[in-house]
Amino acid sequence: MTDLCSGAAADRTNECRANSFVRLRKQGLYVDKTERLCTLCQAHWPSLLARPSGFGKTVCLDTIEALFSSGVHTAAFAGLKIARLWRDDHQYQLLRLNFKDLIADMPPGHFNLDVFKDRLSDAIIRQGLKLGFKPEFAKLKQEYPPAGVLLRFLQAGIKLRTVILIDDLDEPLFAAAAQPESLQQTANLLTALLSVIKNSMQYIRCGMLTARSYFSGDHSSGTAGWFRCLFDEYDNKLCGFTRAEVAALGLNADELERRCGGYSFALHCTERVCRPASVLHYLGVKEGAGPLQLNAGLLDLTCRVLKDAPWYLTYPGMAESSIHVESSCDKLLFQQGLLSPAGGIPPRGDAVLTAPNLEAERCLEELFLMASMRRA
Repeated sequence: MTDLCSGAAADRTNECRANSFVRLRKQGLYVDKTERLCTLCQAHWPSLLARPSGFGKTVCLDTIEALFSSGVHTAAFAGLKIARLWRDDHQYQLLRLNFKDLIADMPPGHFNLDVFKDRLSDAIIRQGLKLGFKPEFAKLKQEYPPAGVLLRFLQAGIKLRTVILIDDLDEPLFAAAAQPESLQQTANLLTALLSVIKNSMQYIRCGMLTARSYFSGDHSSGTAGWFRCLFDEYDNKLCGFTRAEVAALGLNADELERRCGGYSFALHCTERVCRPASVLHYLGVKEGAGPLQLNAGLLDLTCRVLKDAPWYLTYPGMAESSIHVESSCDKLLFQQGLLSPAGGIPPRGDAVLTAPNLEAERCLEELFLMASMRRA
């Protein structure tokens, strides 16, 4: 599964990697989402953006990265709303991590937690050294786990606060789903990292974490409890193209929604948005952005772990008592954005499919069929 304009094998620590925001601007295909991003970046509390693949999460992070690394007074931001709204010209240090890329070469069912931990620490250390940290910083890997290395990185920038951007936060969970012995340890590692971020706000300028789901480190915390989760009506448009935005690209909104469907990630929001990757695929400018697919790891996570684990995934902003789901498969699809309250919460609180999306319906049918076969 590929995200909008992100390459599965791209090295997120490589300075030469293509910035998808800059590329889309040059192609004339960027839909201006910078007004909301400006508001999020002006705040000092990190945000969590959880959407299915293909909803432009990487583009959001690339936009923020370009803002803080190159500044708003560059050609890429000319004419965008943020160009007249952004007033912060201070210098900050940037930390960009992509968890999916750190495990991209691990075959399905062969997730190696120790290798992931080493690579994560290496990625943090490498970026610290590029920022001019003392050579002794490289020795932290032998003394601390990744969460400790992250904390020392943030503390080292006390005079120059950090902008922290993390792609695919939950990818290690899906990679470890088929290995129960590694799964809880992976959850503990992610919980420790999130705890460091939560308790180090004095060192952080702003931040954004992206994921396909909402990870909970325990019953009451995790990403849903520790970060600003973007799921209100305003945020529904952040990573989706509205009908007006589709029309601005010269496309027929009715035809595109009929072909690709519409999604809603906000409570009580009647406006649906199209998946950006589907729009670009429709335009014929994005390679490999086919139908929305569900990773096999989702099924493993659902059937093996989700029902019984104390750190199960939860949909934020709604009490458990207000959500009625028949099975853990329903709950997982609800989190993925394929299931959502339609026009508010029905009397029984059932989660229902948000749109007549043939791609999503086929995925639902296949997933429920496979789950039924496993239960039998």
